[in-house]
Amino acid sequence: MVVTGREFRANQSKFIGAAYRGEEVVVKARAGSFRIVPSNEHIANAFKKIEHLATLSHNWDGYGALPISDKVIRNLQSVLSLSENEDWKDWIISPESNATLCLESLETEATISIGDHEFSYFGMNNGKRISKSHEVFTPKAVLGTMRMLSKEKLT
Repeated sequence: MVVTGREFRANQSKFIGAAYRGEEVVVKARAGSFRIVPSNEHIANAFKKIEHLATLSHNWDGYGALPISDKVIRNLQSVLSLSENEDWKDWIISPESNATLCLESLETEATISIGDHEFSYFGMNNGKRISKSHEVFTPKAVLGTMRMLSKEKLT
């Protein structure tokens, strides 16, 4: 697909997600045309996982689970758009029955729950167990939390 620089700026997550899914994305700007090429396999895998989770319907777990909220999907996509590939190497994404998403570090066992407007987390920082609930969601805050929680294993 070919998009203008203005369209790209207005919908970055959409076009970056398309590139990670293997679609060809070309941005035409005054300075020339630029191809968006994914080079981050961990982020690409995360985008693919999110795309799949967005298709879950009511009762996806057989116990009445709600479908994942569109806002939650967009929230996590915005975190991915700010991320470096290494940020995602040890994190997995899974659905939660209350329409939210859970990030879990395979390395440290820390968890982050992403909601429509808030996020919560549990893990270690400077040798101490930490947890916070009802933090205001911003992509930078979640990414910073992921980076902080990636450093220490739970004991």
